[in-house]
Amino acid sequence: MKLTFGENMSNRFEMGSNYFFGCYSDFSSKDIDYIYFVEKPKLFRKCMTMRNNAPIKEDIFFWKKLSPQEYVNELLETDTPMQAGKFLVKEICDYIGFKIEHLKQIKSVFERMDEKHSYEKSIYESYIQNGNFTLSDEQRNKAYNIYKNTHNK
Repeated sequence: MKLTFGENMSNRFEMGSNYFFGCYSDFSSKDIDYIYFVEKPKLFRKCMTMRNNAPIKEDIFFWKKLSPQEYVNELLETDTPMQAGKFLVKEICDYIGFKIEHLKQIKSVFERMDEKHSYEKSIYESYIQNGNFTLSDEQRNKAYNIYKNTHNK
């Protein structure tokens, strides 16, 4: 029996702290997060998570490819702030057609982010201020300082 996740899986996208802070020489993370989008999933309805403990621990998320508004609705319905981070990765947003207007709709989710992911709230606020999915060096440094202060306790 051949086990498949679904049809038309996209290439993987990196997300999480490595995506934003891997450029800093003093950055270290306990894992790397990746996401795949699946057109017609066979093993799951909307999402599935896998973890491996290979030499570098990976958290792998599989999501059914939805419309941008369906992602907004799903996030607001499930009320799971940890699922919001993927909407901060420009390449993911470009791939799924997610715009700043969609990001604005999930403000309440970022406001409830736990302390360890509060750097994502800072990135969210920068994107809204900038009107696009880019960070200035100053904004990235601010988010990184938040990350370091919440992860080095």
